[in-house]
Amino acid sequence: MIREEILFLAFDRFYSCVCLHIHSPTAIGQMEDLKDVQLYNNKFTGPIPSEIGNCFQLEKLEIQDNTLTGTLPSTMGGLEKLSLLKVYRNMFTGSMPAEVCNLKEIFDLSFVAADCNADNGGAVSCDCCNTCYP
Repeated sequence: MIREEILFLAFDRFYSCVCLHIHSPTAIGQMEDLKDVQLYNNKFTGPIPSEIGNCFQLEKLEIQDNTLTGTLPSTMGGLEKLSLLKVYRNMFTGSMPAEVCNLKEIFDLSFVAADCNADNGGAVSCDCCNTCYP
């Protein structure tokens, strides 16, 4: 287990995968004490590893303004302490997982923002987003 609480790499214009200082992107699942991930406004690429769902203490996930791809993993629905989720201005496709939307109903997820404005080119379908970006 990696004992980190905050991972802040915003506005640094990094070019790499989501977990650039870890041996593999899936290692983020070993960061069980992680509470705050701020990786916004960089140039991270690739999908969010499903192992993100192992970060049970995670309260804030801000990964907007990158070039992340793929679908949002349903394992994020296990993040019961998550209160803020910003995934907009990436290249995600598909739908916001129902498991994530359920966090708004059952737990304390109060803010969700994604590229869900289909009229302006958004590619993520989201029934639980507070804010939709194109």
